[in-house]
Amino acid sequence: MRVNPALCEIFGRDEEGLVGIAPLEFVHVDEARRIGRSFSDLASEDVTVMAEEILFVTPDGNPVWVKALSSTVRDDDGEALYYIAYVQDITAQRAIREQERAATERFETAFDAAPIGMALVGLKIVVAMISRKTTKRTLPEADKDEEDREPAPDAGDAGLPRRIG
Repeated sequence: MRVNPALCEIFGRDEEGLVGIAPLEFVHVDEARRIGRSFSDLASEDVTVMAEEILFVTPDGNPVWVKALSSTVRDDDGEALYYIAYVQDITAQRAIREQERAATERFETAFDAAPIGMALVGLKIVVAMISRKTTKRTLPEADKDEEDREPAPDAGDAGLPRRIG
């Protein structure tokens, strides 16, 4: 196995700490079974490339999320010789996605539970989202069954959620 300095930095190990050790030994325990199956699939002739987001753990216990693109190099008879993997640290991107998800969840919870009627209006003055309180009190649509409701209006270019009720 050969590794470059960037991989050593991602995993928080020197070259000696990586060479000769199976990557599954660094995989977070919750990920090991899934990734083990993916590598087994990659060893078969049916799968040629594997793309995964994988949670690893550094020697000091820190989590490191990586995006790994792996492929099997085979000989002329189709026998697996070795794997080649391209690994990118995506820990920061995963943290941002989780923060965005949590913020959206908090917003929707507060919006839906607000004691007053609220509407989220896009820049093109198109209603993009209406709180349940508003829907219950002011919109004739609220009396309709879910399947009889009109679809939510287009939120325009504002990139806002498209939901009513």
